[in-house]
Amino acid sequence: KVSFVAEPDYSGKVTISYSAVDTSGYSYTGAVAITVSEPTGSIEFSGAQNEVIPFDAGDFNSFSRSATGSSLDYVEFTLPSSNKGTLYYNYDDGDYDEKVSSSKRYYRNQRPYLESITFVPARNYTGTVAIPFQGSSADSDSFSGTIRVTVGGGDSGDIEYSAAVNSP
Repeated sequence: KVSFVAEPDYSGKVTISYSAVDTSGYSYTGAVAITVSEPTGSIEFSGAQNEVIPFDAGDFNSFSRSATGSSLDYVEFTLPSSNKGTLYYNYDDGDYDEKVSSSKRYYRNQRPYLESITFVPARNYTGTVAIPFQGSSADSDSFSGTIRVTVGGGDSGDIEYSAAVNSP
């Protein structure tokens, strides 16, 4: 009943060494190798510095269809650091109705609507923000991915690489 939980942005191989004693008193050692892979894919959004960036539920629906073969039901978000930006529900030109909650589901066809989510970058922030998400299809198949929001062209000094699992 031991579990390993990786940090949200971690991918790679983790090796955990152990020593044990069996019921006959024999001692032995070993290692458990765990490969943590990137989520199944990403959805890309972009905008200028200090520009509000709305999400498009159609992109999430396409992602769900690609990952599971069926339409999207809902999505849950891991929230970004507030020094990069904030997700809002029903954002209206500075009238912040409600911040998105990591414990709430946002639906394609019922309230609260995924279509009503907006990323508001922190003042003068530029760069790429990775926002992990988990979702469920209309057939109750689970999937996960990452939203990559590029603000101001991504010229923040960050260099990003990505590769398929087990690839250089």
